[in-house]
Amino acid sequence: MKVKGVWIVDLPLTFNIGNSFYDTELTNFMFEINEAKCELIKDINGKYLDKIKVSVTDSYDDDCLPSYEHTEYLMEFTKQMSHKVSSSVQLFLDGFTYSYRHVPYRIFDGEDFITPYKFSIEPGIASGASDGDRMERGVNFDNHCLHKSVYFANKDKDYLDTAWSILNDIEYYLDIGKYKVAIISMATMVEMLIKTTLKEFLNSNGKYKKTINTSKLKNTKKPGDRPSFADKYYRFGLGLLSEKIDEDLADWVDVIYSMRNDIAHGSLLSETSFFIEENVNPHDYYNYLHHMRNVSVEVYNFFSDLKHKTLLYDIASEFRKAIEELKYQGLLGNSPLSDFPHGCCGYVSELLAMYLYEKGYFSKYIVGSKQVDNINPTYVWLETKGFVVDITADQFPEIVKSVVIELVDYEVDYLDFKVDRFYVREFDGKFMDEGDEVEIENIYNIIKTIIKE
Repeated sequence: MKVKGVWIVDLPLTFNIGNSFYDTELTNFMFEINEAKCELIKDINGKYLDKIKVSVTDSYDDDCLPSYEHTEYLMEFTKQMSHKVSSSVQLFLDGFTYSYRHVPYRIFDGEDFITPYKFSIEPGIASGASDGDRMERGVNFDNHCLHKSVYFANKDKDYLDTAWSILNDIEYYLDIGKYKVAIISMATMVEMLIKTTLKEFLNSNGKYKKTINTSKLKNTKKPGDRPSFADKYYRFGLGLLSEKIDEDLADWVDVIYSMRNDIAHGSLLSETSFFIEENVNPHDYYNYLHHMRNVSVEVYNFFSDLKHKTLLYDIASEFRKAIEELKYQGLLGNSPLSDFPHGCCGYVSELLAMYLYEKGYFSKYIVGSKQVDNINPTYVWLETKGFVVDITADQFPEIVKSVVIELVDYEVDYLDFKVDRFYVREFDGKFMDEGDEVEIENIYNIIKTIIKE
């Protein structure tokens, strides 16, 4: 028979609903994650509590109705439903953490909730409650935050998403003292990122398709020496991609990988070659391992930037080419794009922001200004994933690139335009009043048609 389980789970955060500056609010408080129906709970005064209601359905064996002889089946069934609920809530929290780079929130340890909850499975199957640790952090939350969190929770995960989840696990393992598991996880994540990025050069066994010249590798002393992991895949591999190598980072990658190998061969932490060579005091293990976790974060950021820079360039380029094709065909008429790329940075940024939004990139709409001969011109571009995305910059004589994708540098004004970041707006999937709303939607649809062709 079909049964319904309802869990009320305490979230490790306190909602500060809405953003007074943009006058946003949280109205979409019901959503689905992996077929679990979720609802953020309000009190009788309409104030959001730090709790989430999750409902899941499953098939229960009619021959195992609750009784002493069916206790084992009931416990296993309840655990199965609890895992469905916990994974959905954890994905929701992971989505929020991923989207806004918050410290990770964890509500499940793989076996049970680590936060208070109560549940019931109807009709009349089981009910219960459990205490847990409370850890509250205040967060601002609105419809846009919810959309981004749920989008991440439900999206098909790629290798970067997997790596990011492993990073969260590493921090948790360090906090609870599972140091060996943390080291193995670090090495696993680093190897996955490197080998996935280099897959065009590697065969199905993870070996280079062509023999590499080990004499050119940094840590190879003499012919016959085996190159280290960082030499073989990080230094040499990234060299194939013409990427700049951070030598200090590469050295720490070798440390992580060598410690993983020592542990895999049965060594205790105190017996790993690195800790022996450095004469590390056991009281300092956590500090060293936390630094290695930070190294793993840097490695993740490097490969994340590498991937997104390429994808953003491809997306922005095809969008610009479509606009250029419309202009070439004389189909832009008297629209704001008629003199593209001149005088239409805001309009184009709105259009491109929508296209990026549909591709899973959430952009910030940046408005900069500067003083030139007693006038105050403004300029608009986008930022997403830590990159400037701009397809109208070549209206300025000093800019040659038709598509600019570069890391945001908060110390340097982009094109000398100053930005008051208090006024930065996150694109939420809706066009602003940038001219006629119907017109901009029509132009957007025409651009997409050209792209599909």
